[in-house]
Amino acid sequence: MSVEADSLRLRHAFFWMKLLRLTRGRISLVRAVEIIEEEESHEEWARVIRQLRELMGQGRTLADAVCEQPAVFSLSVRELVVAAERSGAWEEIMQELADGLREGTFS
Repeated sequence: MSVEADSLRLRHAFFWMKLLRLTRGRISLVRAVEIIEEEESHEEWARVIRQLRELMGQGRTLADAVCEQPAVFSLSVRELVVAAERSGAWEEIMQELADGLREGTFS
């Protein structure tokens, strides 16, 4: 894996961990994504987060928005986000996503 790909994977892991922590703090999902977008310094990853936010602003769910970006989010990640949305197990699944991305289980 290239240094750039590894860096993006870690940013991806950081996204899920930060989203988990913000929503645990009772910040709405949409607002949490907005905050993460505003604070992101990596241009390419900020663009991905912006696309998520824009799709959610159009009424799509986070799962829908993630699934519309298969070049960014792997099948494993997309399926876990859909499962989180269906089951309501966001905290557990966001933690799994962050851990799996950080350790390289997911890409």
